[in-house]
Amino acid sequence: MWISIFGYFFLFLIIYSFISKNKSFSKIDPPGKWSLPIIGNILDLAGSLPFRDLMNLEKKYGKVYRLWLGSVYTIVVSDPVMTRDMLINNHENFMNRPKSISWETMSKSNNELLASKDEDWYHCRKLVSNAFTKTRLKTHISLIEKETQSLIQVLKKYSNSNLMLNPKTIIHKFSLNIILTIVMSKKIQYDDLDEVDPDMKNMIHWIDRIFEVSKFIIGLESFPILNPFILFYLKYINTDHAKFVDLCKKYYYEHLTSLDPDSPRDLMDTMMLSEGESVDRVALLAVDFLLVGSDTSSSTILWFMVALVNNPEVQDRAIKEIKNAIGVDRDQVLLSDRINTPYMVAIIKEVMRMYPVAPLSLPRESRESIVLQDYYIPKGTKIFFNTYSMGHNVEYWKNPEVFDPTRFINDNHVEYNLPFSTGPRNCVGMNLALDELYTACANIVLNFKLLSSNGRSLSEDLLFNTTTRPKDFNIIFENR
Repeated sequence: MWISIFGYFFLFLIIYSFISKNKSFSKIDPPGKWSLPIIGNILDLAGSLPFRDLMNLEKKYGKVYRLWLGSVYTIVVSDPVMTRDMLINNHENFMNRPKSISWETMSKSNNELLASKDEDWYHCRKLVSNAFTKTRLKTHISLIEKETQSLIQVLKKYSNSNLMLNPKTIIHKFSLNIILTIVMSKKIQYDDLDEVDPDMKNMIHWIDRIFEVSKFIIGLESFPILNPFILFYLKYINTDHAKFVDLCKKYYYEHLTSLDPDSPRDLMDTMMLSEGESVDRVALLAVDFLLVGSDTSSSTILWFMVALVNNPEVQDRAIKEIKNAIGVDRDQVLLSDRINTPYMVAIIKEVMRMYPVAPLSLPRESRESIVLQDYYIPKGTKIFFNTYSMGHNVEYWKNPEVFDPTRFINDNHVEYNLPFSTGPRNCVGMNLALDELYTACANIVLNFKLLSSNGRSLSEDLLFNTTTRPKDFNIIFENR
């Protein structure tokens, strides 16, 4: 009897789910394919690179289309015009992130920059933006240039020994050092044998672990019925995030004992002066910066290396331009040289187009129902912006699968290239990231010729968790 009741209930659930997922909200819904009961269109994203799966759907349904991810109604946007209309012209309606049980569990709230909503987000953004004004960014320039020279000296140890090197760990530490210094005046040693601070070793481990599990958790969140399982799982992996937050709280109290209101040393000082005794918010914001700031920049630099090894003619043109710009008397490229090295700048832009670190920008949610570009978007809709597709669409780019920096020389393609998103909730550290990328990449080109260890091209396959990165590779840094 109970089996029969359960069977009828399950059949009813299947039928109800199928009907509800495939009925129209309006006569002007975005196009999309039929959805399966319960799971929706989740099988269409079963590959290892969901942004490419979504790009394949785009070929059939257009640059704005609908699907169901489990029980979550979702619209995918690969149209830069629609993207700007949403994120700039209608920012208020699309400013928030969707509800995330993992974010809420790890942060104990939505009290940090990535997941905060409404007035909380405005407060967080204002607080953090104060640390990234043009005046403050000028003080970061010397830090970036100094850390870049430390990076070059580490790489020269390998070039002088003619050793092959997998640069992933070194580049990650370089990016992490810049954001660590800016946030809390700390630094990690490049050589593990020299690292005497166990907190710094643990931090690297926690960052790696958090990114490792994020993709798995994000996928499960499409099924609210699985929330108990997610919470159970988070009890085990949340310890990394909690320890990370506790470490930032430890540094908060260290800062508090030597805080000078007239001379803030770093972002933590600046936030403390604004937030008073709010240790939780300061610690969570610090974790946000350390997670996002280190991973995105380091992955882009690694992609830059892959691109130069696989395109030696690009490398040759870049070194000629740099030497012409700085002359023979200098052995360092400064940020002030950027204006005189347009090809070098174009290489970095092409790297970000070809290999976007955030191929699917963090999702948004519609606060109210709205009609945009003749499409009806219901309240509570999850929105994904397919940055990867925008950078690989033949409508916007000639030969998009060919690495060609010259496409950015006379045309910035600003309307199509959105590696940092757009609108008021774009990447708050964009200018800092661009300064770091230019200084690091230009000085690598100045000092080394990058060569494959076996004479073959490096793999350009993308690995994806919440960001993209290249497969591990070994290269030779040959002194110039």
